[in-house]
Order: sequence, then C-alpha cells, then structure tokens
Amino acid sequence: MDKTRKFKILGVGFGPANIALAAALEESGLLKDAHFFERAKETTWQPGMLINNSDIQNHPLRDLVTPRNPKSHYSFTNFLHVKGRLFEYLNTGLSYPYRIEYEQYVCWVASHFKDHVSYGINITKIEPLFSKSSEHDVISGYRVIDQDGNAYECEHLVVAPGRTRYVPVELEPLLSDRVVHLCDYLPAVTALASEKSPERICVIGGSQSAVELTADLADRFPSAKIHTVHRAYGFRQKDVSPFTNEVYFPEFVDEFYQASDETRSSIRGDLHLTNYSSSDLDVLDALYRKIYVQKIQGKQRIFLHRRSFARPLISFDDGRTHMAVCSRDRADEVEMTFDLVVLATGFKDLGVGEGREKYPAVLSDLVRYSELDRSGVIQVNRDYSVSLQTGYGGQAKCFLNGLCESTHGMGDAGSFSLLSLRSSEIIESIRSTENDVSAPMSGVKVDAA
Repeated sequence: MDKTRKFKILGVGFGPANIALAAALEESGLLKDAHFFERAKETTWQPGMLINNSDIQNHPLRDLVTPRNPKSHYSFTNFLHVKGRLFEYLNTGLSYPYRIEYEQYVCWVASHFKDHVSYGINITKIEPLFSKSSEHDVISGYRVIDQDGNAYECEHLVVAPGRTRYVPVELEPLLSDRVVHLCDYLPAVTALASEKSPERICVIGGSQSAVELTADLADRFPSAKIHTVHRAYGFRQKDVSPFTNEVYFPEFVDEFYQASDETRSSIRGDLHLTNYSSSDLDVLDALYRKIYVQKIQGKQRIFLHRRSFARPLISFDDGRTHMAVCSRDRADEVEMTFDLVVLATGFKDLGVGEGREKYPAVLSDLVRYSELDRSGVIQVNRDYSVSLQTGYGGQAKCFLNGLCESTHGMGDAGSFSLLSLRSSEIIESIRSTENDVSAPMSGVKVDAA
C-alpha cells in the first residue's frame, strides 16, 4: 500500500522567505514539526546576479531575523562574527553589504536546517484534503506532489517559490541561451565568453539590475558594444527618502492592507521609484562616468536608447539575435544583431494585466476553493493565508510567503525588510488554530487515505 509522509507544517521553496521562517520556527520550538522542499540542489540566492562589486539594496540589519529577534544566532552581525570578519566589515564603511557576502550569509543560515530540507525536489501540484463537517467538506490539510509523483501531507502549508520571472510578451519567442532573463545572467555570459568574443550585446530594462549589468558587460567584454534599451528618458534615481522608506515599517502593512483597491493603486504609483525602474545614485554615477571616460578617449562602447523598446525580428544566424530598436516618439527604428540579449525586466506580481499573474501556477488546484476577486485574482488574508470560500475554511491554512505585494505593500516586493516579521505573523496564525502545535508529526509514515 502507498505510504505518505505527514507533517504539521510543510514549506514549498527554501529561499530567504522560508529560511527566515525556519529560523523563527526553531526559536518558537516548532521546527521539529516542519519540513521544506527546494527544487535547487542546494541553497543559493540569486546566483545568476552575483557580479563583482554589486551590493544589496536594504539595510544589513533588516536581515532574516533581527527585526523579529535582535538576539538571534542567525543575524547578519553574528554571521560576520562567526566568520571572523566583523571588524573588517565595520572598517569598510559600507552602507550596504556586497551581494556576494549576503549570499554567503543566506546560505550560512540555511545550513543550520539541512535536516529539515529536501533539496532537488520540485513540487508540481498542491491539492486540498477534506474532512466532513456538519454541513459539507472542510479543507483539513494539503497534499503536495513532487516531480516524481511522491506525495506528502500537512496541516499547514507555506508556499514561497519566489516570484515568477517577467518577460514581455513580444520577447517570449526569443528566449534561448542567448536571450536570457537577468536571473540567468552569469551562466549566459560565462558560456558566451568561452565560445566567442561578442561584438554587440543588448540590455533591456530600466532597473538597477539593468544599470549594473550594463557596466559589468562593458568590463567583461572590453571590445563589445553594449546597448541599453529602456522606456523612460533616462535611468532614474531610486527614491530613498527616509520618509518614503517608512513603507518598510510593519505598521504600513496594516495601513496598506486595509486600504481600498483604488487607494492601494494610488499608493503603489507614489512608491514605484522606491523599488522599480530606478537605481541607487552611486550605481548611476559610476555608469555615467564610465560612458564619459569612453567619450573622452573617443572609444564609446556603451549606448543608451532612451524612450525606446525592442521589437523582435524572429531570425537567428550563428546564435545571434535580430531585433529592431524602436523610438516611442518617432516612427523610426534601427535594426541590430546581438550576440546576447539580457532582459532586466523584473518579476510578476499578483494581479491582472502585463507583468502580473492571477495566482502562482503551483496553486492551480486550490483556486477553485479560494476566494477570487472579479478578475479572478486569488485573495489573501492579512495573516498571508489564502482566503478560502465560505464553508471550506477550517483550521488548516495555506500561506503565501513573499508573494503579496499587491495586498500587503512594498515589504513583500522581494525585499528582506519584513521577512522576519512576516514569519512571526505566519507562526502566530498557525498557533491561533492549534490546540497543541507541539505534537510531533515529522517523518511519521502512515497509510495514505
């Protein structure tokens, strides 16, 4: 007879959001009842973007644990102490840590929970489990199924697969090993460098990643011409006002969640440059000076295409990509051939329209039991749990960890800022539904229903 492993708490994904949750579970005494699945072979954090000298974009103390528990063993400060680099780090005068060091920190925290993580497991399906109530079936748990058909059951599920990559619809047909999303940047440029000396490379997008990649490509391929294509007039400076950055305070989550859809949309418009289509001033200055020096030397290799967009010309020649760079203001376009195209176009949010999705694909089988808005977008409660239709909701909850920017604000926008506090809220929500959350269930083999 088939056997199914049962747990109290299961996590899908083991990136920063669920790593922070694992630390909170341990410090709450609940980790023994939890397990996580991660499709990668090991813990990594944005491995395709670990380029030289790039830094993170949040204060280092807004790490995986400190806002929740400043005394935690898993703080960035303690990581530096354990690695013997605390005083050296303080001596650098860095406002923000290097991305390569913060990636080491994330992996260091994750390493403490290896007995509670199954790597190389891709969860492809999530199904609700039901129990009879006085009137009808109630969701009493969840079954998750991996790529090999293995099934696991839990009472509470925390889904944190990361946000879906956004690729403009018109560019999707071009995706290949030479037209890549920024997440695949390093593997793509490494492969390209091993094969040829590129003549022309294109970066599409107006984010900080686009600026950083443009500069890195110019250094990495000193004979190549680098073209950047973005819809705005120029690369814009990020809004880092301390007044604006109060959107990363925990009380802002309540304010944003309670607001009407119209008000949320207006607030998000106000806050767009705090996280999107913008870059830190030091990165902008560095790129501008690099271009200026090239002009002084009469050897300009970085070219900006302002207020422009790329139109694909679906043809390939020796792996090269043909595109037309089109002006938004004039009826002219320039056809060019690129050895590599990098799409610094970001990630999808919950919602409708270009650059959004109605729900994470892994929740497809749960949607029919969930509350949806008039556009079919899955609804999320204040405690980050999926809102279930009347009658289906019981004690079992499915949480979205790190996917709720449209309902909970900028703290859910792929930022570390509120990771630790979100973990606390999820745990408190689980506690509120449990009579005895400490009952051990991990690893128990039982007959499948």
